[in-house]
Amino acid sequence: MSIPFESNATAWAAIRAIDAWIEYPFANDGDTTSKIYKMVCMCKSTEYEAPLFSQTMSDAATAKLIELPFAADATAYFVGDDGFAPAGATLITFTRSFMPVPSPRTRGIGSYSYTWPAFRAWEDPGSQTTNAIVFDQANELSVPILLLRDQKTASSPATVTYTYTYATSISSVTPDTIFSPKWGTGASYDDFQGLNTANFVVNTGPGGSPLDTTPNITEYKAYIGNTFLITESSIKSFMGNIYVKETIKALAQ
Repeated sequence: MSIPFESNATAWAAIRAIDAWIEYPFANDGDTTSKIYKMVCMCKSTEYEAPLFSQTMSDAATAKLIELPFAADATAYFVGDDGFAPAGATLITFTRSFMPVPSPRTRGIGSYSYTWPAFRAWEDPGSQTTNAIVFDQANELSVPILLLRDQKTASSPATVTYTYTYATSISSVTPDTIFSPKWGTGASYDDFQGLNTANFVVNTGPGGSPLDTTPNITEYKAYIGNTFLITESSIKSFMGNIYVKETIKALAQ
């Protein structure tokens, strides 16, 4: 019995899909639309060729196949070949995958521990002279003196959101901004304008000076038990040129 590619050398020189199916990798999270096209392929080992990660399943030639086993899908990017195995003589088999950018999804992650900001206040808020104590032109802003609540490490309900992006470089995908109290921009001193975040929240400063954070204590207290705030956000490589942003939000405490 002749070996297949010897009896039809032209057909077996190129890559042929011999089996195919569609997987739904996030079905357990309720996403029944995001999918991966899977194709078991066969060719002579000397004729193996992979598409670029920037190429799609728009047609057989772009997918580097003799014929597509699915309807063309120009939104499905090549995400890799795996499962290489010898198939006799000089033939090999492998699995080729294409995937459209998945839909974003959110799921609960149960109890989540996080350290929430302290509450602080200015000493003697009715005294303008206190500015000299808490605000030093040479050292910029010192910590508001009165500690009303220390930083609080507590467990609370949380969610994680997965957002997918096609990009040619991970550096072009931006994580979400993590919650952090920030100093306002309406301060009376020029040095104050250069300050950024704080690990505490504070209300208006001495004598009504606008030395409060955003949010301030009053605003932050309204978040507690009511508002989910971003506590973590990172970018990871997913498949091919598809990246995933994982963002955790926890209920403020």
